[in-house]
Amino acid sequence: MVPAADLTAQAEAAQVRARTQEDVSAQRAEAQAARAEAERAGFEAGKQAGLAQVSTLLLAARAQAEQDLARAKDAAIVLARRMAERIVVARSSLRPS
Repeated sequence: MVPAADLTAQAEAAQVRARTQEDVSAQRAEAQAARAEAERAGFEAGKQAGLAQVSTLLLAARAQAEQDLARAKDAAIVLARRMAERIVVARSSLRPS
């Protein structure tokens, strides 16, 4: 026969184990939720940083394209003038005076 004090101690130990398991489960759930939130926040921060870099690159590319277009326009005007001069010279040399 098991003394009543031993039964009471065993019951208390079982209750302590059960509470401890509940506490551990709750802490695991909290840790998993905190980890998920940290991952989401990290992903969002990385996404924002990436978007900022892409925006900077696009603005730089757009500015470079505008500069290239302006330079090409100036070169096209010079080329058009030279071609016009050659055409005028060639036409005037074909006309009898």
